[in-house]
Amino acid sequence: MKYINEIKRNQKSVQSVHLCKSVIQTSYDIVKAHGGDLRVDTKEGERSEFIIQLPTRSIISMKKYLTILLLLFWPVFGKAQTRQQMDSVFIVLQHAANDTARMGAYSILAGSYDDINADSGLYYGNKGIAIAEKLDLQLNKAQMLALMGVHLMKTGNYPEALRAITQGIKIAEDPSNEKKTGNLQKGQTPQMYRRSVIGLLYSFLEYLYLFVGNYEKQIAIAQQAILLLELAGDTLNLAGTYDDIGVGYLKLNKFDSALFYEQKALYYVSKLPLDTRKFEGGTYKSIGTIYEKMGNLDLAKQNYLKAVEVSELRDNSRLTGLASLFVCQKSP
Repeated sequence: MKYINEIKRNQKSVQSVHLCKSVIQTSYDIVKAHGGDLRVDTKEGERSEFIIQLPTRSIISMKKYLTILLLLFWPVFGKAQTRQQMDSVFIVLQHAANDTARMGAYSILAGSYDDINADSGLYYGNKGIAIAEKLDLQLNKAQMLALMGVHLMKTGNYPEALRAITQGIKIAEDPSNEKKTGNLQKGQTPQMYRRSVIGLLYSFLEYLYLFVGNYEKQIAIAQQAILLLELAGDTLNLAGTYDDIGVGYLKLNKFDSALFYEQKALYYVSKLPLDTRKFEGGTYKSIGTIYEKMGNLDLAKQNYLKAVEVSELRDNSRLTGLASLFVCQKSP
């Protein structure tokens, strides 16, 4: 079902758990150095709340402080999904001290609207690209072009989605653009960032061809994306791309290949933190469909039920409803 493919993946990401831990430690060190305190209140699988207290005598102005937070908490904001988290990014945007910080905020908002409102995503993406062009930060522009491609898919503008993604690939594949990047994460080199952006763009390109139903071309491009994502160490997008290959083979009625790649997707999903597994249920639903097509109704129902279970755990109400519908349809 093309509708299932449309909702199945959230925004793409190039972050890692180890980097997030490093960011939190760095933030704690900075806050403590200025006489403040940073505490984290976490409910596993649901949320992490960062509470920062600073004395009024702190030498950091509020604008500069918020700019520092934007850069430090890039991986956290990059996964923003709730209204409260997005409001935090809007506050950062309002107090951003320079164009680089504003560009970062616009990029985050463009990604955050992926599963909410494509038109809003396009609006903030264009804002971010305008700043990237002004500052000649070509790799940042390429990353935002990837996000724009997804929003253009969602609005049905496939030619413009292809144009945005291929333009991004052309920029990212030019090694000289490693000198034209901003907002690098701690420990990230321009070469590492460029590899991540290239992998991201190819994964979106294969998703576009899956979206429009050109499954053979989609699978061929996805295989290229896999190599790039492995080079970049991008586990999240590896999980999503393997899942896409499985769906492509399912559409081509090549069920053994489809099952192989969906199981590869689950392997990479298992390596992800819980808060990035929102669409795990989609993989189980696809496996259920594969088994159903193969005539194994017991395993089909087992995986449909698993899809409902994990979708509820990940608070994905849309996919929970769809998976439940499949279970009802296949029940005796």
